Amino acid sequence: MELATRMICGYCAKEQPYSNGRPCVGCGGLLTRGNHTSHWEGGLGCRNKTQMSRNDRQKYNSICKTVSNKAKIEKKQKK
Repeated sequence: MELATRMICGYCAKEQPYSNGRPCVGCGGLLTRGNHTSHWEGGLGCRNKTQMSRNDRQKYNSICKTVSNKAKIEKKQKK
């Protein structure tokens, strides 16, 4: 099995040598994501609830909120 030695930036489409953890040469965007943290995903502001521990109380937060009848009707009308 042979791994790729080059990769393409998803932001500016510049082809460059593969480098884990270093930003893009052209635009400075991060090409890879580091290891995920348990709560805020490394400061990106979103939590992947499928990867969170079942013991983490934030995983099941806001699951049982009630939805108004108006919101249900509007959702049906959009479809």
